[in-house]
Amino acid sequence: MKHKSQPWRGNRSAFPLPTVARTSSGLPASPSQAGHEPAPCDQGGTTPWIPRQPVLLSKPRGTDRQILIVYFSTLAGILLWLTAIFLAPYFKSQSSPLNVLFYTLFSPVCHQIPSRSFIYFGYPLAVCSRCLGIYAGFLGGVGLFPIMNGLSTVSLPKVRLFILMSIPIGIDTLGNFMGLWVSSGWLRFASGFLWGLILPFYFICGLVDLVQHHSRVRGRG
Repeated sequence: MKHKSQPWRGNRSAFPLPTVARTSSGLPASPSQAGHEPAPCDQGGTTPWIPRQPVLLSKPRGTDRQILIVYFSTLAGILLWLTAIFLAPYFKSQSSPLNVLFYTLFSPVCHQIPSRSFIYFGYPLAVCSRCLGIYAGFLGGVGLFPIMNGLSTVSLPKVRLFILMSIPIGIDTLGNFMGLWVSSGWLRFASGFLWGLILPFYFICGLVDLVQHHSRVRGRG
């Protein structure tokens, strides 16, 4: 005669189920919160306790200070650079030999063709109108940097934005080089200004990376 198995109806307290300690918020408690010492990771056992919450990496110390130093150094540098461009014709109008120094300073970076340069104090500036637009746009980009990017972090603009802002100066430069048209000074200035606006975002980010890399290398030494 077969007997049907009956469900166990004994005392459940004889075989207590394991309890899971929980925090006040209802989440499983870590071994240290539950009063147990976690097993060392190097004893071949299971991983003792891995928090399920995402771990936020803290920012390296001194980053904010380094960004501020790079930013204000860049701002001071572009202001001095632009000032030197206008000092060249001023000193020439005063018959000062210093004009040779300032014109020579910019000769490696610009063709300095008088017909393509703005006139100041009766003499052409130390750079052409397009280069002046690039430097003026660079100054504008430095001014926009803390508004668009802040001064606590640095990040590069999207590549498509750089390409978009490079198209006008590329087309205008190519058209003038191939003799298809001759742009006015202000059109050259405008195309250079638009391109110069985005350059500080790459320049400052690259310089910050360089400073931080140097600090890490020096710290290891």
